[in-house]
Amino acid sequence: MIKRLFLLALVLLVAIPASFSVLAQDDLTQTLELPEFGFTMDFPDGWEQTGDATDDGFVVLAEDNRDFENVGDFASLRGQVVILIPLPDDSLEGLGEDAAARLAAFADNFSADLRARDVDQVDIEGGYDTFIGVPDVEDGFAIIAEVDGGEGFAFFVIAASPADDADAMEENFTAMLDTINISAPEDTGGGDSGGSVDVNLDDAESIEYGDSVEDTIDDDTPVLVYSFEGSAGDVVTITLVNSSRNRGLDPFLQLLDEDGNVIEENDDADSDADLGDSLDSHIAEVELPADGTYFIVASRFGQANGSSEGDFELTIEEGESSGGGDGGGDGGGDSGGDTGNIDAETIEYGDTVEGEITNDTPFVYYVFEGQEGDVVTITLIDTSRGGDLDPYVGLVDENGEVVAENDDAESSANLDDSFDSQITEFELPEDGVYTIVATRYQFEDGDSEGEFELTLEGDN
Repeated sequence: MIKRLFLLALVLLVAIPASFSVLAQDDLTQTLELPEFGFTMDFPDGWEQTGDATDDGFVVLAEDNRDFENVGDFASLRGQVVILIPLPDDSLEGLGEDAAARLAAFADNFSADLRARDVDQVDIEGGYDTFIGVPDVEDGFAIIAEVDGGEGFAFFVIAASPADDADAMEENFTAMLDTINISAPEDTGGGDSGGSVDVNLDDAESIEYGDSVEDTIDDDTPVLVYSFEGSAGDVVTITLVNSSRNRGLDPFLQLLDEDGNVIEENDDADSDADLGDSLDSHIAEVELPADGTYFIVASRFGQANGSSEGDFELTIEEGESSGGGDGGGDGGGDSGGDTGNIDAETIEYGDTVEGEITNDTPFVYYVFEGQEGDVVTITLIDTSRGGDLDPYVGLVDENGEVVAENDDAESSANLDDSFDSQITEFELPEDGVYTIVATRYQFEDGDSEGEFELTLEGDN
């Protein structure tokens, strides 16, 4: 569901100025109040509101209420529109390592071009961490922002308008951000997808690795539960796809431990899952932490409060590296996490090596021995004369999981090119062999090529 909302928003996004001036707030006479998220924001007089942040996952504010039906159709947009999407802090890491990466990742999921370097941090009156990004689309005017108040939730704010209303939209958007207030959420009995899930685990149907089951989610049965026996180190992938002809179901998938605590959950699968519907759900290559009984919750977005209905197919698969074997998962897929069958050069702390990224060789690998507690800094810089390479560096553990990655280094790294990459002072979580992945922005799908220099520094 979240992806669907961003798809609607991203249709509207275009380039905007990198800086925003503080503008008047005289017309902001109404207040959006979300006590379950500890969030308030003023909005202009005469605007109308729809959507429930808890049940629907979003709120829409519109200058013209006819735009409630046209948020995803820019050609039909009559006035200014603002969409607010709250996200629990514990879900942010799965979306990207920082705000810039998250905004870029959301855009990338929908083939909109937004690089992390194009995301700017701005100051707002509340002092909250606020970042603004600009995916590249053809026309219109829009802004997308992440605001994090440090109270358990971050908030994506998307504003859009027709191009001829751009100045007023920018003015209102900036003024609205300045009125945001974030406090501790009130306990309303819902809205948090983490922790224990209120389902009857005693009714779970038993399944095994390799099984596929089919059933139906509807208002009478919004949640179905399945159980399986797993061992510590098993790597499992669970897929829940809508099999209704009319695509009426918006699947939502959770993996629980034997106490009913959420280990992993997914609403909309990443694009690399290669599923038929972008709303299908996919928990990819999760390593089980202990022996025991695990539960799979097959449901819909909003669960009991949701509205979608339809048939589904659920599949559970066991990865090749289950039980602690070699090879590992794909580490999220983005930066070459699966390092089971690669040619890698061995390096040590203090080494500097040179190489080249091309369309034929988009990944170059290096391995080193590390100890728990070692603090490492890995720098990947473009040394091509024309500055053609846009470096991207990843660090992968011996299970194939990406433990750190970077596209564009922070300014404090003092690198010559802002496009260069640096994983800065990362503390290794355990003893073992680590793999450094030297690559480029967008990996196999990227188009930058060139020579690079990679340096590994370690402090133990």
